Amino acid sequence: MEFIKQIFWNKQEKRIRMVWRLLLQAIILIFLLVISELLISLVSALLFRDPGLGKPTPFILLLSFLVRGLFLSLSVWLAGHFLDRRPFSDFGFRFTSGWWKDFWFGIGLGGILITGIFLLELAAGWIRPTGFLVSNIPGLPFFPAILIPLLIFIMVGFYEELLSRGYHLKNLAEGFSGKKIGPRTAILLAVLISSAFFGLAHAANPNATLFSTINICMAGIFLATGFTLTGELAIPIGLHISWNFFQGNIFGFPVSGADFRSATLIQVQQLGPDWLTGGAFGPEGGFLGIMSNFVGILLIFFWVKKRTGKASIHTSISLPPKPRLNNLAENKQPSVLPSQLFQGIQHIIWDWNGTLLDDLDLCLAVINDLLNNRGMKTVSRNTYLDIFGFPVIDYYLKLGFDFSVEPFEDISTEFITAYEAGRLSCPLMDGSTGLLQLLHTNGISQSILSASKKSYLDQAVIDYKVQNYFILVDGLDNHHAAGKLSLAREHLQKLTIPTHSILLIGDTLHDADIAQQLGLRCCLIPKGHHSKQRLEKSTGTIVDSLDILKKLYVSSPGLSSLK
Repeated sequence: MEFIKQIFWNKQEKRIRMVWRLLLQAIILIFLLVISELLISLVSALLFRDPGLGKPTPFILLLSFLVRGLFLSLSVWLAGHFLDRRPFSDFGFRFTSGWWKDFWFGIGLGGILITGIFLLELAAGWIRPTGFLVSNIPGLPFFPAILIPLLIFIMVGFYEELLSRGYHLKNLAEGFSGKKIGPRTAILLAVLISSAFFGLAHAANPNATLFSTINICMAGIFLATGFTLTGELAIPIGLHISWNFFQGNIFGFPVSGADFRSATLIQVQQLGPDWLTGGAFGPEGGFLGIMSNFVGILLIFFWVKKRTGKASIHTSISLPPKPRLNNLAENKQPSVLPSQLFQGIQHIIWDWNGTLLDDLDLCLAVINDLLNNRGMKTVSRNTYLDIFGFPVIDYYLKLGFDFSVEPFEDISTEFITAYEAGRLSCPLMDGSTGLLQLLHTNGISQSILSASKKSYLDQAVIDYKVQNYFILVDGLDNHHAAGKLSLAREHLQKLTIPTHSILLIGDTLHDADIAQQLGLRCCLIPKGHHSKQRLEKSTGTIVDSLDILKKLYVSSPGLSSLK
């Protein structure tokens, strides 16, 4: 039974697995698209007196794209919220200044590439202009007529990128990434598979050929480049919009086999060989189209490197969303009184940073060095205590870091490098060694559960000569400090001790959240990375210091003779 459950359910991420997420999202999408077609037919009949037969009018076409786009976006939101368990922004919509710079770069790039194709075909005699400022809508001048395809392509650029890159590629990358496949390889596999689906989705378009389908697959890789290098959909959306609009309504080409030429700046007659120009499918179906994709990929690399100083795969694309924890209510009373903390306790799970290791000053100094080096505003001790939290990536965003300019992974690596260089200057918390020894002497087993990287943690307990107090030391397999809920579940499985007999001692609301989720008793020490005022909002029992905690243990019923 457990094996069957594992096929469908990812226990660590607390959600269904990638294949089933993609399948269910497709089912939701199909269902919503059926509803959208019924709505479009109904509105067309009522407002435009159109029974839905023959070629749709431009206004009905605009309406149909609007409704389909809304329903497709709704399908992704529903799947993201209920299946992926992630916020919508995770699909590539973190609107920073860098996001908008990338968006306008994408707009410019699409226009430049199609202009290049037009000029090349014109110079070769493969097209002939036959009109200018042409409106093909009876009674409607060029200017308002051109707005209809522009609005259509804005919607198409948004919802096709949301689905193909934002949802499909991201879910595939998360599903493939694991112990056997690294994040970069997982992302590359996701790009290839999502691009293949993107090409197949256009295979039924008018005038499609095998060559055009292969080219659209290549276009999928081209569009995915901006997403994989920035982790955002800004470049793909901007590129997709301008590529289609310039293709169909500036230079009068077919767009993916379809005719959106309700208005064109330049009307052309195509004369060149189809294998080069794409013929009735448009440039995307010819050799020139695929060559422009290669040029575009190179230009995206150069742009991202120029703007951010680096062009590499954003491995955060393959990371699952942060676990959803229950929101802590304001002013909750602690679930256990201080005098009752140790009653019935067989095991202590310790947090490391800020609980056993007094590293607050070092963390504050390192983060302020990072901010200073970038000309950013530094943080005071009180501000740090008020905004630090998990996942650490959210804390970095609060500090003002722009991950479209500089990847989170690079900033995190810079932080941990400086932190490790100064770690040995940090003492253990006052009273920690004495309490560890007392608990150990009295048969209370102890372990460490930390959001630090395990290899760093293993070395740290040796450096501070406390390794013999712990039967288990668990940390993450990276230094990005996303959180430790999944790790905590594994930790408990290794301990095989009843949860009601375990006390978790930490210094942050994240520790309290974990204890609340897993049914552990919780003690919070306000000497670390969260202020006492923040900790008072949790159900954890607050004890002001480890020395006081030691006195509470000594005075516990049945232990009064301990010194």
